[in-house]
Amino acid sequence: MPSLKIICGGVEERFDVEASAVTLGRGIENDIPLKDVKASRRHCQIVQEAGEYKLVDLGGGNGTFLNGARMATEAKLNSGDRIQIGGTVIIFQAGASARPGETTGSGSGAVRKKPSTAQIALSGRPTQRTEAGGKKTTTRIMTGAATATSRKKSTTSQLLRPADAPPKSGTARMGTRRNSKTASFAAAAGRRRIHPGIIAGAVVGAIVVLFTVGLVVFGGDDEGRFLNNKMKFEDLVAQGAKAEDDRFYNKAVRKYREAIQVAKEEERLRSQVSAIELRIKDAERSKEVLKEAEDKFLAFKSEYDRSPRGKSVEELLKEAIDLRFRFQATNPSWLAELNTCIEALDRAKKAEDAAQRRLGFLEFRNAVNGEFSLDKGKDALWGPAIVKWKAGFLNNPKVAPNDASRAETEVQSLEGRAMELFQRTVRPRAERLAKDEGKAEALKWCEENLKRLQGSKVEADLRALMEKFK
Repeated sequence: MPSLKIICGGVEERFDVEASAVTLGRGIENDIPLKDVKASRRHCQIVQEAGEYKLVDLGGGNGTFLNGARMATEAKLNSGDRIQIGGTVIIFQAGASARPGETTGSGSGAVRKKPSTAQIALSGRPTQRTEAGGKKTTTRIMTGAATATSRKKSTTSQLLRPADAPPKSGTARMGTRRNSKTASFAAAAGRRRIHPGIIAGAVVGAIVVLFTVGLVVFGGDDEGRFLNNKMKFEDLVAQGAKAEDDRFYNKAVRKYREAIQVAKEEERLRSQVSAIELRIKDAERSKEVLKEAEDKFLAFKSEYDRSPRGKSVEELLKEAIDLRFRFQATNPSWLAELNTCIEALDRAKKAEDAAQRRLGFLEFRNAVNGEFSLDKGKDALWGPAIVKWKAGFLNNPKVAPNDASRAETEVQSLEGRAMELFQRTVRPRAERLAKDEGKAEALKWCEENLKRLQGSKVEADLRALMEKFK
């Protein structure tokens, strides 16, 4: 399956291209949202036609670049092609996996490369060591010969001292050592020259300090107020952007509006108002998209839990897959539950396909018995099982005549079990509940058993009984 590897700000993500058309842009309603300020709300689209993929530019303001060249309208995509939108790089891959040496996180993992190993030489002269970050340091490694020479000189000086000379006191020796170190440091400092870069840095720093002092002294309160408003404005915008990334859209809109109020009070910041208003529209639109996604999921889940269902397994599976593909980039809270439903529907679809391929009576009966718990009398759904036999077997032209006759006998048997349940259990207990505990309890008992008998001939009798208790 083709995929897109998206690299933005040192973070790599991978998306499989499942649909025939995939839209990319800054808006959250896109199939793949991009966190790049230079991307348009709907920037470009990847479309599949006749087994090939092409890249279509949707009129993005900053343009779409394919392999370093800016696109005109559309172009064919080949595996390995490099798409660039602002600072975001997108690599189109025809089912390729990650290269060795890379570690790709799920959704937001950064790609880390192993740093190079430093090589250190051991010698008696200064040695350069290059670290992974490119910084060079110099170390000196003394050889054993130099140490031996120093020790030899010390021994010779002791032998040349007169034997009758009085030993030096501890204080004298300490003072001599300190004076020797001071003189050595002074001599070394005299031999060193100040690097020109240090001088240049000091000059630039002094200029910056003087410029800042001049603004404060000569600019007065107006310049100080502008700097304070600018800092406040930038802080509010940053808070709004973080809230938008965390999907707290009401908080994001509130922070953006506070930033607009600050900008309107400062003439030099008023040019930023239109950009912040655009951010407010994006946040409100994203909020609407999330609300729409939640409503669609609740509608799907209601149909999924319904018994019997008004839609086929194939229709529900297609609806669930479309729902996941459209909104998975927003990472909604119900995504895990949707994936569980898709797995269950996929298993049911495979079982139906297998039954359709075989079209054997025994295989179909085993599948129906397992799906509607016909082997468990207390939980058996007789009515839905009858509907399944009629729709999936009796109405199928591929069924052999002898199997069709056996299926009709099976349906009649199920109708008898449903009638027995109604006459021996449901109706007697409903009448007893209506007499002892009231009509409300009797009606509740009938509604609980309606899903077990719905679709059978006795369903009409059950509904007529329920009308007496309303």
